[in-house]
Amino acid sequence: MKKLVLGFVFIAFSLSLSAGEISLEKFKQRFVLEKNDQGEVVAIHDRSLAWKDFDVQPALDRMVEDAEYQRQMVAALGAKAYGEEVEELDQLLYEDMQRAINDPEVDEELKKELRSGLSAMGSNDYISQGLIRLPNLNLRELFSRENMKKVWVELKKQVKLYFKQQNVATVARLDNPRYYYTQRGMNNIVKKTLEYAQKIFKDKPLLNLAAYVIRRIDGLIHERRLYHQNMLRYYLERFEPSELGLTKSEADRAMSSIYEAQISLGSVWESNSAVRNWEIYGFNKFYTEVRSCKTRARRIESSYDRLGRTLGHAFQRAYTEKGSRLIVSLLDKKHRFSSKASVAYNLDHPYRVAIFRLFLGLSKIGVNFIPVGDRVRGFVESFIDSLYLSQKINEGMLLGYLESHSYDEKMIRTVQLQSVNPYDLYWPLPKK
Repeated sequence: MKKLVLGFVFIAFSLSLSAGEISLEKFKQRFVLEKNDQGEVVAIHDRSLAWKDFDVQPALDRMVEDAEYQRQMVAALGAKAYGEEVEELDQLLYEDMQRAINDPEVDEELKKELRSGLSAMGSNDYISQGLIRLPNLNLRELFSRENMKKVWVELKKQVKLYFKQQNVATVARLDNPRYYYTQRGMNNIVKKTLEYAQKIFKDKPLLNLAAYVIRRIDGLIHERRLYHQNMLRYYLERFEPSELGLTKSEADRAMSSIYEAQISLGSVWESNSAVRNWEIYGFNKFYTEVRSCKTRARRIESSYDRLGRTLGHAFQRAYTEKGSRLIVSLLDKKHRFSSKASVAYNLDHPYRVAIFRLFLGLSKIGVNFIPVGDRVRGFVESFIDSLYLSQKINEGMLLGYLESHSYDEKMIRTVQLQSVNPYDLYWPLPKK
């Protein structure tokens, strides 16, 4: 069996948090400015986002290898493989389900499903059980079944159709205030592939597994772009427009485009606001975010022995009473019920964040084989997402900071690994 380097979870070593000189070398290597005939910048593209040829297989292989590693841990340690943190999350999820059951605003059908789900489990450890069930699943064999292969062919076809409609390497479109909003409406990857899968699968757990993979791969494609947009967002925050080859107006509209990409499809009012205020929309959002980060820094200060310097507006060094050296997020909480800051990087255990997120992703696969209703499963998956989805996307800004400040290459690679995206650079983990 291939030895997975994620076993570094057991190895404690530290990386230096020392910066070199500030540099735009990585910016120039990564980003391309597209100009019109008048010499005005109309778009910014990220070279590393260009797809030579999309394939489903890298994502499937990553899930299989991660599950094999996880199987080894469970065989050796059982539920203790995940430690007290997963036990704490299971308890929080249980409390949230109970809260929903007692909430007069929640519809009775969901309450009934939640009660049934808790009864079926006979416990409150959905996340642990999702992980523990994985050793009984041969993902490689499941993914290789004939009907699954047909779904992967259809998924690849739908992704390629989408890529023909859009330049997925575009991280800012300065001349179109509805560029990403319109893109979102044109994305039929999940809808079309799910419709196909529903026609050929009779087995509900296998359909659930196929549906999870379909949504996950669609998510990986779009999370990848959002992550890289956040890298660009840091450069726009830190450097003068002229240093980036932009005018002030172009930098303003580039920032607006990054925030426009975050508008959900149903938010017509917000999309209209972006159109009306295109020159100032992005930086207005940015400065609101800066104020929010400063407020959160004051609120979390008592949770640490001390706070150190900030890394951009969204991250800050933190030191615990036990001596742990962390980088924490000022944007994201640990999870949706927590007042604690999400840990964006652990200097003393560099792979800890990546491995925990790997386990969370695997638990979502296992949850598909727990005998509960779809809405309960969605409830559980939503909670799991609150632990790492927004956090890992926003860490694109941290990566931009580290690259531009010439940090150690190993640290840069490790931070990018935390995006747990097999379609991005620096995956899998380095072998040494």
